[in-house]
Amino acid sequence: MPWNEVPGKFKKGKLHSGSKKGPIVKGKDQMLAIMMSEKEKAGEGKKEYSGKKENPFAKKGAPPFGKKGKGKGKFKSAKQQAFELRGK
Repeated sequence: MPWNEVPGKFKKGKLHSGSKKGPIVKGKDQMLAIMMSEKEKAGEGKKEYSGKKENPFAKKGAPPFGKKGKGKGKFKSAKQQAFELRGK
């Protein structure tokens, strides 16, 4: 299970220790220990444990969602305008 799903399952009461047949986790400390363990496994490169979801429709080399490059808009700050007036 991805490590970032652990707190949600704990809040819903569906987080089990060990396997699905194991007892339900009731303590926050145990939940944190499980989360740290899952995160450690994700760091080792196992895809089933990582919390990152890839966009199947994204173009290769395109920036990820929410990140825009610095565009060259028509509005400039006062510092930029003063810099251009001085003659660069």
